[in-house]
Amino acid sequence: MAKATAKKRNKDKKKRLFQLEELLLEKKDLEFVIGQEDLFASNIQFKHDEVLPGERAYIVTNNVVHTTPLYQKQLIHLRYIHSLRIVNNLEEGRLVKEVPVAKIVRSKAGIYFVVDRERITQSYHQRKQHNQLPGIISEEMSRNY
Repeated sequence: MAKATAKKRNKDKKKRLFQLEELLLEKKDLEFVIGQEDLFASNIQFKHDEVLPGERAYIVTNNVVHTTPLYQKQLIHLRYIHSLRIVNNLEEGRLVKEVPVAKIVRSKAGIYFVVDRERITQSYHQRKQHNQLPGIISEEMSRNY
């Protein structure tokens, strides 16, 4: 009888540890895909931990997030986002721009994706050092992040 109750207790026990496969993130989980019509660029106007007023950010309002199922599905991985993939529209999904993200700030107004200007600068200087054609470098200079 003691064996039967021990088996029942083990069966009723909740899982104590996650499997490695459950914890791994996929590449798509590290990117936040958003339509360019749903966000706008601005400088941050408030003080927040690790973010200074005046930093560059892309902002999507809470109204847009809550009315778009794709954005709601991506919220679970928000803290792991490394880049913001801006597409022309959600139906077509053609990539317009990929922007590295330094920090994500949620507020009552919406989600602020703070641009990682250091990574952009490093990428620019690496391309410049590899003796790319002058046209490509000038194209990079005129790119809007």
